[in-house]
Amino acid sequence: MKLITRELVESLDLIVASPIHPLERQDIETIKLVGQDHKRVFEEWKSADLKEVQIFAVMMGYNRIFSHLSRGSPKRDERFIYGNMSVARNANSLSCYYGNVFENSISNDDRSVYFGGGQSSQATVFEKPIPFDPKKEFMLVRSPNNSVAVDQVLSAARLEERIILGEWVIMDEQGKRGAREFDITGKDAEQEALCDRYFLGQFETKISIVDYSGEINLKVNIAPALPAMEKLPSGGYQIIPGRDHGKLKQFKVEDAKPLQYFDPLTFDLNHTQFVEIIKPFKLEIEQKKREIQDYALIYTSPEEFLRGKRWAFNDAVTGFDYQAITRYKNHHLLE
Repeated sequence: MKLITRELVESLDLIVASPIHPLERQDIETIKLVGQDHKRVFEEWKSADLKEVQIFAVMMGYNRIFSHLSRGSPKRDERFIYGNMSVARNANSLSCYYGNVFENSISNDDRSVYFGGGQSSQATVFEKPIPFDPKKEFMLVRSPNNSVAVDQVLSAARLEERIILGEWVIMDEQGKRGAREFDITGKDAEQEALCDRYFLGQFETKISIVDYSGEINLKVNIAPALPAMEKLPSGGYQIIPGRDHGKLKQFKVEDAKPLQYFDPLTFDLNHTQFVEIIKPFKLEIEQKKREIQDYALIYTSPEEFLRGKRWAFNDAVTGFDYQAITRYKNHHLLE
């Protein structure tokens, strides 16, 4: 089972971070203006309406990219620039907040955007608004070997590049021990079912191999005897007070080569060549700098931009806290 390694990542033409995976995206057909709960739809812009839309600013925060747009020129007054802030990208639809609510406005003084609750962030306001294009997407990109010149850079950002070389859940499958590739951010039915089995303790072990700034750790989560969490009617999970959360064993991997074709089913944590990390894992990581890289923000057609290039997807601006370059999201590199 081939893994994603830092050596492989650094040999690529591009690392890409975007709100939706380039191989999963669809051209936008509808812009929905929604309420604060994202459910009530006040307006829908389609077909000819989209030709009138302009993007006048963009903001990064909360592991996401927020574009600010308007139908026609954005409204301004002495203090603020008003428009509609994008809040969700789903299939062929982009959702934006409806109305000129204060939380969506951009300050003329310092280009800040107020979210409420004392939270704010900075926006980049374009000197000339960008015409909306259904085929284009905001993407943060970097070229590891400077092999690609990125034109029309709109702004810059710094992103973490933790690499999850591989992650699996080992569990019983109809009476037979099996290993399933796992991604906690996976949105398909298979990954959601694996999340249930993991959080509800219906597994044997979870094995993760993670590259932290060049140091590789192999982690083995051993399931508790009784589930430590229960599922809520809303779909989330909550801790069951007083329950054991299982055990965690961690190993330091000095050389990644033996891992290249790692088999999670045959790995024996009691008989391994890797050195067990005894002191708390948190202290081990705090002593290391995170792998932070400079990215350029562009607005382009992913299909055209990535054609003929070798690239990896960094799950850093999709809204999840669990950010990484993962094997699961980069199968196109291993085929």
